[in-house]
Amino acid sequence: MLQRLVNDRSFERVIGLDASTRALERARERLKLDRAGGPSMERGSLLHGALTYRDARWADADAVALVEVIEHLDADRLPTLVEIVFGVAHPKIVCGLKYSD
Repeated sequence: MLQRLVNDRSFERVIGLDASTRALERARERLKLDRAGGPSMERGSLLHGALTYRDARWADADAVALVEVIEHLDADRLPTLVEIVFGVAHPKIVCGLKYSD
């Protein structure tokens, strides 16, 4: 999904956020960030973090896509996610996606 969004010129900036450093490294390689021919760091960036913590680095996002997120959270963390995403960050668009095999 990040690859498609980064390549779509209608988006100024695309941020990938994950708590897993391993997932971020895989994404960095797939997106070819930091390499010639890849997207500029101004258009695509990857952040180590979680949607359950206040984080000014993505607080001004216009849209948030929760991909394979909610089903991995403990039930007691869901209210915090709702508070941070819908209350603190307050993006114009929020969508949740679950990929199925």
